[in-house]
Amino acid sequence: MRKFHQAPAKLFFLTLCSFLSAGIWQDFNGRFEARVPPGYPPVDITSVSDFTPLVGQAVKFTARQANGAAVIVIEGRSNLEEVDTLTFFCRTDTSCEMEIALADSRSITAFENIKNYLPDQALTRQWQRAEIPLAGREINMHDLRKIYVQLLPAEDAEPVLYLDDITLEKAEKIRPNYQVVYNFDNDQQSIFAALPTLNTRNAYLTLAVESQNHYGAQGKSLQCSFETRENPAEIFFPMTPYPKKNTNLTLTKTSLALRSEYPLTLTLVPETSAEHKKIQFGEARRVRQYQITLREPAWQKLTLPLLNGADYYGLRIIIPAQTSGVFYLDDLSLN
Repeated sequence: MRKFHQAPAKLFFLTLCSFLSAGIWQDFNGRFEARVPPGYPPVDITSVSDFTPLVGQAVKFTARQANGAAVIVIEGRSNLEEVDTLTFFCRTDTSCEMEIALADSRSITAFENIKNYLPDQALTRQWQRAEIPLAGREINMHDLRKIYVQLLPAEDAEPVLYLDDITLEKAEKIRPNYQVVYNFDNDQQSIFAALPTLNTRNAYLTLAVESQNHYGAQGKSLQCSFETRENPAEIFFPMTPYPKKNTNLTLTKTSLALRSEYPLTLTLVPETSAEHKKIQFGEARRVRQYQITLREPAWQKLTLPLLNGADYYGLRIIIPAQTSGVFYLDDLSLN
């Protein structure tokens, strides 16, 4: 068994109130108990409701970098018949790594880094879904009692970890149903390394990433400054799923958050690849369009159905002619 780091560790105990043999282990939407044993340094443990991967709350763990590695012990009982995969959502605000071990009533597995089970191969500021196979573990999986999570600080940053929706599943039943493509924390680049494209005709349109008007508790958003004349301006966000990122994602809708200080009506057009290749700038769209009017200076979360999700190519935002102003956009997602 691998020993914990010799630096003083933080140890938390979460007693799971509701537990299913197959399904949600803990979604953090209700009451959960978090305790720090006597003699261990204090740890900030809070619930967050903004920018969570699914509907509801997530849990945030914040520790001091000077105290070294933190170990979270999540306790529970389960009967793992018909279950072979552990899944959960995770992200961080800092540069750190996360390792995991599993324990039954008698022994514990070696710690292993979860980066091998994440789409981006590392913890990031963006929510990711980890899928960890349970077969071949040197413990009795029908007597799984504890999940150990070791959070390793890097550089001088305080280790911060967000967790949500710890789940036990059968591999063939797993259907990831949420994936942020653009959250703008990494400039304008998406997780598919695709940049938005601009179409203008005698119009002024600039995009800038900024951190003052983000959607959710933290992060960045895309600031769109525009001034159009007789023709509209367009921004196109490629959102075709890259097959190695999330092969099980079944597309039924796309979502985004918008904000404007002044009333503004935008046209949103989810496009299929075939339509995207045929249509030129300024031509009428033959696919379904949605108009949204931003009336209040507050973020609005929008969800658009996809009529043909398998052929979804990306989202087009059309800014009307003879208008000027600034609006903000965040968290373009595949659902």
